[in-house]
Amino acid sequence: MPGLCKLNSLLEKSTNMKFRPSRKTVTVFIGAAAVASMLVIADRVDFTKAAPRIDQQLAVPAYANPLVDPGSWQRLAASDSDSVGFAVINVFNGTDYTPSPAAATAIQNASARGLKLVGYVDTGYLGTTGRSTRLGSTDATDWVAQIQQDIAAWYQLYGSNLAGIFFDQTQNACGPTPGSNDWADRYRLLSDEVKRLHSGALTVVNPGIGVAQCYEDVADVIVTFEGSYESYVDDPAATNPYAAPNWVPADPRKIWHIVYGASDVAKMNHVVELSRTRGAGNIYVTDDVLPNPYDTLPPADYWIAEEASTSG
Repeated sequence: MPGLCKLNSLLEKSTNMKFRPSRKTVTVFIGAAAVASMLVIADRVDFTKAAPRIDQQLAVPAYANPLVDPGSWQRLAASDSDSVGFAVINVFNGTDYTPSPAAATAIQNASARGLKLVGYVDTGYLGTTGRSTRLGSTDATDWVAQIQQDIAAWYQLYGSNLAGIFFDQTQNACGPTPGSNDWADRYRLLSDEVKRLHSGALTVVNPGIGVAQCYEDVADVIVTFEGSYESYVDDPAATNPYAAPNWVPADPRKIWHIVYGASDVAKMNHVVELSRTRGAGNIYVTDDVLPNPYDTLPPADYWIAEEASTSG
């Protein structure tokens, strides 16, 4: 596209794929008291009691490079579509502007098996944390323009196999000042545009932490936790512990929790049971760890157990 720095194809970048953590350490432009209250609200669960059974499915950040790790894509394509609700495809931290045959084949095979695939788009917190666009701007309007171009590229390259868009690194505050909904409204307009141009599209936003209720109707799904096993289970030594939002959606499928570093099946099951008590209709747990915990699926036995842990 004119004026944009083209990304090289996945075939050329297969050894240089980078993971950009979605979770923010500090919430910006909201009062310190609000930040403190969000961080300390973490529910404690008595696992001697059965967790409530909610309608739950797996949602997978599928960032595996199909050239380096074709096995992950094969396992994903073979997954039960009743257990796996959707997966996020990430080709070089977004789409590329040249076709990637390996990615196209993996995406087509997974889609043909009935898996819903949504394309990864980096929103850079709309520039509010100093992140700049590929052209070097931190202006929110320029970020929106880049996001729209990336969405168009996804549908141009993989449209027939695409079920929607995943907006990563999204803001969690409503706006820059108290009473403002400017940031939430910008994401809502982007989500609405995807749905208007592509009927039936699924949209997902990922602030990675709890959001105010102004985000309730911004997208179909909101990631309200992305972090380590220790943070999710309230380990006192962990940073960025789980904090429950101060509102509850009518449908648990609105909420997605992503937990990495759960090293074995027992810990994975622990997380899934806890996620039910916290009302997460979408869950993903992996034994993989930073710097990129989504560059492969869990081992086969772990993955089979995780599929079985959800009600579908």
